[in-house]
Amino acid sequence: MIQGSLSPSPEKPHRIALLPLEHKAVLDTCQAMEKRDWAELIYLKVDSKGRLDLDHLEQVCADGLSLLCVMAANNEIGNIYPIQAIAQIAQCYDIPLLCDGSQAVGKIPIQFQEWGITYLAVSAHKLYGPKGVGALVVRKGYHLEPLLFGGGHQKRMRSGTLNVPGIVGMGEACRLRSLEMEEDEQAIASKRDNLQAALLEKNSWFSSERRHCPSASW
Repeated sequence: MIQGSLSPSPEKPHRIALLPLEHKAVLDTCQAMEKRDWAELIYLKVDSKGRLDLDHLEQVCADGLSLLCVMAANNEIGNIYPIQAIAQIAQCYDIPLLCDGSQAVGKIPIQFQEWGITYLAVSAHKLYGPKGVGALVVRKGYHLEPLLFGGGHQKRMRSGTLNVPGIVGMGEACRLRSLEMEEDEQAIASKRDNLQAALLEKNSWFSSERRHCPSASW
């Protein structure tokens, strides 16, 4: 998708801004384009907890970008990023936004149309669907140059015979998550909070024991 949204062999490198914490699928693609001198990469500032600096983001956008890449939720540290605010900044400077929603869709609400996201990537297996199938939602008015040729499928964006059973499975997974997500995620959050509280309590007990028995071997 990243390569398809930008023209190959540009007169000057495309400017792409991205989180340094993006999934390897995004990082590796952008870095491959950089090695070919197709792209200049600008890494957005994050703090020690992986939180995005929105002021720096706006400064970067004001300087002009070809593409902005920010994931909705991080696959390793679990951060949820303020995509609605990020999309508003991108729109102010007429910059297309790619949001990797793989870790978020089906777990938290993502409003593609209302928030102004340009491209939204989704993986079925992250929301209890079948492996090997995903979706890319593309805002009307935007087009991707194909990387695979032969048949002009999917409005000439990606050729190849479609995985119909996988697509049906993903559609059903999306339907079920839309019905169950709110209640299910509340239950998961409650279990997470209970686990976290128990771990903190145990850690406090161990710390207390170590203070009283400094020579003890643990």
